Amino acid sequence: MSNPMILCLLFVLVLGPVFGQAPATQTPSQPAQTPPSQQTAPAPAAPPIPTAPPGALKASAELVETMNLQATFNEGKEAMIKAQVQSNPALAQYEDLMRQFVDKYLTWDQVKDQYVNIYANMFTEPELRELIQLYQTPTGKKLLTSMPEIMNRSMQITQKQLQPHLPELQQQIMARVQEKQKQQAQPGAGQPAQPGQPGQPAQPGQSQTPGQSQPPGQSQPTPQPQPQPQPKPQTPPQ
Repeated sequence: MSNPMILCLLFVLVLGPVFGQAPATQTPSQPAQTPPSQQTAPAPAAPPIPTAPPGALKASAELVETMNLQATFNEGKEAMIKAQVQSNPALAQYEDLMRQFVDKYLTWDQVKDQYVNIYANMFTEPELRELIQLYQTPTGKKLLTSMPEIMNRSMQITQKQLQPHLPELQQQIMARVQEKQKQQAQPGAGQPAQPGQPGQPAQPGQSQTPGQSQPPGQSQPTPQPQPQPQPKPQTPPQ
């Protein structure tokens, strides 16, 4: 798989979950709330990309221009939005907001230098020069212009392969959610009670200190008097 195609697929894999669900309809009396267990965890920060040598950076910039990655980048954004709307028609009414959001925070000028640095770190300067020569050939140019169609067909294959099995995934997710809800509904279940706590009977052989409450219906046993030993009768002397 060539690099432009990987770039386009990353839009769907990384940005797709952002628009994966339509906003829930809220009523004034019952605002929608996200349960604590379903709150989205913050994404881990990506490690910084090391700076490549100047020669590799220059060759990488030429390669990016030769590949026309800017057009591929913009086509990938549009394909991502269209794919989300097609898979979830409820998002059609928000398509303009999705496009404004992506165009505001994901522009080519914002990411161009980062892509140049990625290529410069992945390939040496001689390898970058070879790639430039490849994409300047008729076959290389055809590969670049065919990327949108290749990407579109690849997405159709993926969707066709997974679509019939989505109910199975939904059932597994619902089963996991119900299991977690049952666990949360029984806090402290399975933990033995500690003896000596208020309202708990004392264990056999364990004395109870004053002030400890007895279980309802049970009274403190009354101590029984112990019998005193009787003196033996004295036998008179003969």
